[in-house]
Amino acid sequence: VARYEAVRSSLDLGLREAPVIPYGTVSYVPSAAIICRRSALIDVGGFDESLASGEDVDLCWRLNEAGARLRYEPIALVAHDHRTELRKWFARKSFYGGSAAPLTIRHPGKTAPLVISGWTLVVWMLVALGSGIGYLASVAVAAITGRRIAKSLASVQTEPMEVAVVAAHGLWSAALQLASAICRHYWPIALIAAVLSQRCRRVVVVAAVLDGVFDWATRNGNADEDTKRVGLLTYILLKRLDDIAYGLGLWTGVVRERHAGALKPQIRT
Repeated sequence: VARYEAVRSSLDLGLREAPVIPYGTVSYVPSAAIICRRSALIDVGGFDESLASGEDVDLCWRLNEAGARLRYEPIALVAHDHRTELRKWFARKSFYGGSAAPLTIRHPGKTAPLVISGWTLVVWMLVALGSGIGYLASVAVAAITGRRIAKSLASVQTEPMEVAVVAAHGLWSAALQLASAICRHYWPIALIAAVLSQRCRRVVVVAAVLDGVFDWATRNGNADEDTKRVGLLTYILLKRLDDIAYGLGLWTGVVRERHAGALKPQIRT
């Protein structure tokens, strides 16, 4: 668990600097290391002490709404003692998931577990059917999507190959998003579907493996030279437990707050 947290901590936002905005690469920064003008904090009322968790996310978004500019700069290393006992670690991950519902009430729409193009969603739903007709239809919809992208780039001189690359990148990014959402935010629904349908079971297994392998390949490079890397199978197992814990907290928060906004995907046209 300690080696997993060394590369997959919920507080580690990566090695690239970025603006802090909702739906961005970095949507918040943890309160463990924030530098902010005192006047700006006073103007928005500081941290909301009524929140059990997610107070740093709430603060960042209120600062955004007030017109402040926030930026994530990975120039300092802040040490953190992670929970390494499995039960306590699982409980902490679930605790983090419980912040989504209260945050949704305060900031509607900003906690969407999935932000995806409707056309792209249709492509992957057709692929998930696992039939020849589904594959053909998905190719047709992908072609339409490529045509829409080409039209949007009409004012810029682009080659067909460049359009194809943009479309392929969009499809791949959407596939990763869907796989993550299935395993993390919607796993209770995915579990029921997998029990009832063999086709759904295949989709869930593929999503679990795809998400785990890609995350392992991406995150393992962040390990320090002195840290022993986590093996692929162990990493996937811990990642699945991580997601189950977060999803459990998410759904518990939704029931507690009686507000399902944190489960609502944002589908763009």
